[in-house]
Amino acid sequence: ATSVIENAAVVGTLIWGSFQIVAGVLPIGYFVTLQRLVSDAQGALTNILWMVASSLQDILNTNDFYNFLNLPDEDRGSVTIKSKAAPSIEFKDVTFSYPDAPEPTLKNVSFTISPSESIALVGENGSGKTTIIKLLLGFYQPTSGEILIDGKNLNSINKASWYEQVGVLFQDFSRYYFTTLGENIWLGDVTKKYAENKFVDALKKADIEKLPNDFKHGYGQYLSKSIYKDNGSDLSGGQWQRLALARSFFRSANILILDEPTAAVDAKAEYEIFQQISRQQKDKTTIIISHRFSTVRKAKKILVIEGGKIIESGTHKQLMDINGSYKHMFELQAEGYK
Repeated sequence: ATSVIENAAVVGTLIWGSFQIVAGVLPIGYFVTLQRLVSDAQGALTNILWMVASSLQDILNTNDFYNFLNLPDEDRGSVTIKSKAAPSIEFKDVTFSYPDAPEPTLKNVSFTISPSESIALVGENGSGKTTIIKLLLGFYQPTSGEILIDGKNLNSINKASWYEQVGVLFQDFSRYYFTTLGENIWLGDVTKKYAENKFVDALKKADIEKLPNDFKHGYGQYLSKSIYKDNGSDLSGGQWQRLALARSFFRSANILILDEPTAAVDAKAEYEIFQQISRQQKDKTTIIISHRFSTVRKAKKILVIEGGKIIESGTHKQLMDINGSYKHMFELQAEGYK
């Protein structure tokens, strides 16, 4: 609409000028001047109409924001998890479909995670691995079936008490550029007292314990040169990922969920990180999503997901003996190292 108004004004003015010249009211040389004036006016009109259109769009976005705030609160549940030990988890015939999706992402998925058990989810991209995690966190609701925590439906559990049990690191983790190194770790659990001596263990588990020594201000070093030119440092992708891991370890939740946690680190660092996880998480539940079989093979239970279904389940040795999809994927990846 704004373009139509703008072009109509330009063409109309030039047509008017042409008629004035033909009628002898204006000298023909004035047409060049008229064109220049129209061009300048067109630029100004474009800016004005663009600002009007942008303001209207901002108003629409603001309305969407307030409509979102006015949505009713979800039922937070009344059951509180009081146990300090890791709870049991059960997916019972869980099916889930995204809106307008042609078919379900998960189809009658059932499995159990015992307290303090380490499991790995394996499968191709789009098989439903991350969807399982988001259902477990309560981000989505199952289309059918139920998720049980210590035998109680997840919907009946108070979300705040449930989230106290869980620490999560997704592949697209947050990078808090505006904070210091210490604050980046402390954000893993702000209910704890800020204490630099508490960060050492978390950094050690993430195989990055020497990082504070690399900075002039130690834990007080800001992590962005663009924001803090005099007191800022930039980290590499691998350092950011290990720092995000340290934040998860500092949280020290009973259930640790890692979705591609070492995608940006080298093989040696990955080995050290998972050695630390296996030693430090013995009394906690660990759920890992990874495409690296060197990572998942040490899990006590491996779930192979294909097309939204669990097609194989067992230890690394058991799955290799089955001679199925897991063995095929493992040997394909191993072939690249020969």
